[in-house]
Amino acid sequence: MPKKRFKKRYILILLTIVIVAGVIFFASRPKSSGIETAIAEPATVTNVVSVTGNVEPVAQANFGFQIGGVVKSIPVTVGEQVKAGDLIASLNDQTIRASLLSAQAALQEAQANLADNQTNTDINYTNAKRSAVAAAVDAYNKVQNAVNSYSNTLFTSPQSANPTLLIPTPTSAQERSIENEQVGIIALLQKWNTEVSTASTSSAESLITDSQGYIATVTSFMNNVIAAANVYAQIRGSTQANAATYVATANTANAAVAAAASEITSAENNLIATRPQSVAALVAKIAQAQANVANWQAQDNESRVTAPFDGIITQITPQVGDLVTANTIQFAEMSDNQYKIVVYVPEINIVGMAVGDPANVTLDAFSDTVNFPATVTKIDPAQTIVEGVPTYKVTLHFNQPDNRIRSGMTANIDITTDSLSNVLAIPFRSVLQGGGSTTVRVLNSNGTTWHYVPVTTGLKGSDGMVQILSGIATGTRIVTYAPGDNALN
Repeated sequence: MPKKRFKKRYILILLTIVIVAGVIFFASRPKSSGIETAIAEPATVTNVVSVTGNVEPVAQANFGFQIGGVVKSIPVTVGEQVKAGDLIASLNDQTIRASLLSAQAALQEAQANLADNQTNTDINYTNAKRSAVAAAVDAYNKVQNAVNSYSNTLFTSPQSANPTLLIPTPTSAQERSIENEQVGIIALLQKWNTEVSTASTSSAESLITDSQGYIATVTSFMNNVIAAANVYAQIRGSTQANAATYVATANTANAAVAAAASEITSAENNLIATRPQSVAALVAKIAQAQANVANWQAQDNESRVTAPFDGIITQITPQVGDLVTANTIQFAEMSDNQYKIVVYVPEINIVGMAVGDPANVTLDAFSDTVNFPATVTKIDPAQTIVEGVPTYKVTLHFNQPDNRIRSGMTANIDITTDSLSNVLAIPFRSVLQGGGSTTVRVLNSNGTTWHYVPVTTGLKGSDGMVQILSGIATGTRIVTYAPGDNALN
């Protein structure tokens, strides 16, 4: 019994000592200040924008026949790889082919007609020019004979510079006018003679034009002479022999000139009819035939559907023998093993993002540890409103093909818009901004107080770190949290 009592007393004494020692230990410990700190040190500051999007083929197309008809063949199947230009399907084109061959034959005929006509036209035009020269020579001879044999007999000294009209006229002025015309006619015939003497087919057009002018001048002269003769005959009476002779002589000369004029007009019409521009109608027929060939060629091309790019067929709606209508979707194709991601980035995150930015992509179909590297390839300049929020469409391409990727998969993308290595950095929550300045709290040596130091910040990372450009040095301990911060916030 005494032994048990002693043992119990010993345990009580030992517990008392432990309690007293514990009280003394905790009483002697310094009280915590509640301050949290961090050390400014070199680090990598990275800004990452995280978004979600969907995988799409780099290229995809829905297409069909541009004309209606009966499907003749479909040489491919869904899932088959094709090259750009490969035949996907064709229509029964017997009628189109027949019409195309007929149009091509008509074009060849029109071209042959033009070639033959061009040759004949050249020959005919050359012959017409020869005939024109001959007509001009003959017209000259007729007019010259009419002047020499008939109208000259109505003058004394008709070839001189001062011919005298034998027909009396009512006025001397009329007489002088006709005499002056006679002088001009003699000079005209000399000039005309020079032209016809040196004429060739190359000058046929101009010779005909000049001959028409000469004949018009002679005709006007003859009309004036006939008018004077008729007036004289009326005054003297038709029984006056010389009056009748004057009238008959003038009319004979004028008839010869009229015959020359008719010959020149005929030669001119022949030239006009055989000029090369008369083939314009044949040229127009060739153009019309070419247009007809192009029309049937286009329809022939439209009776076949070909692959627009290298890829894989994903849809075939019609079957051989089906009647299809024009301009409806009957086939689909997408690029094979070439995919992109389309995402819509909010405006607060688009700043700083640029084409070429790298990205890490995970797909919901795989674990988060399976990464698919990608690169930003396009940023739309105009905003797109998504659920009332301004966003910008961003396209990324996978860096390498991967057979595991499928169209329509959900993609989680981390786009690195900026990254700086080995730069002085601190937690962004330790930076204080206000009153137009940016500061941090540098911990004093006593560990319980601090002082404020202005700093200049740089890149803000998406991991909560911020680059420090100036103000503090490596190793500086700064306050990230102090009692009362929450109250201040």
